[in-house]
Amino acid sequence: MNLETQNWNTFKVINRSRRAIKDFEDVQIPDQDVQDILEEALLAPSSANSQPYEIHWIKTPEIKVKVAKACNSQRAAVQAGSLFVFVSGTHIIKQTLKSYAAHTEHSTVLSEKSKAYHHSIVKKMSLFLKFAPLVIWTPILGFFSWFLPAISTLPFGAMGIRHWATKNSIFAAQNLLLAAVAKGYDACPMEGFNAQKIASLLNLPYGSVIPVIIAFGKKSDDAHLEPQWRRAFGDVVKVY
Repeated sequence: MNLETQNWNTFKVINRSRRAIKDFEDVQIPDQDVQDILEEALLAPSSANSQPYEIHWIKTPEIKVKVAKACNSQRAAVQAGSLFVFVSGTHIIKQTLKSYAAHTEHSTVLSEKSKAYHHSIVKKMSLFLKFAPLVIWTPILGFFSWFLPAISTLPFGAMGIRHWATKNSIFAAQNLLLAAVAKGYDACPMEGFNAQKIASLLNLPYGSVIPVIIAFGKKSDDAHLEPQWRRAFGDVVKVY
């Protein structure tokens, strides 16, 4: 078996083993295992390498109880060993751009041509962040979206830029879900939560958005798993 086939078979096993687990064992998971999983999540792609998110690892029992309650006391949140709160926002992008520029400037590996390219990306993103969030775009985009729905997700206006940032953070969330399975653990993505309450609990800065929270742990032996169902390939994939 060649390496490509082996990698493909391994990926299929991991991908098809991933389930939204709601029942977790009450066990302590080594911090190093969690850190390994989070490091893989951080390798996810993002627009212009902006990485517009933070992952808040909630493991302290007292805080976890409060966050779980703000997740409507969902079974997965209550039983999870840890909770990962994904936070996105323009303030994070600005911090990323500074680090990105410094990395490029001091790199001993990148060629001058590559440095020029990366610096141009930073400049474009900095300019984008000056004008894209302006409030004036919100009514303009809202009006034209009635007639041209396809443009409704353009990253302009306060809401548009936040939606764009959260969309990018989902790539990292998916990486985390698959990495958890590969490491022998389980997870459950959750969208039902009181975002404002969690933002207050974590003292998040104004403008922060929470797109998803992931419950993480070790699946209990009696966890109930329904047969998996997905739409037929032909119903989803349109070939041109």
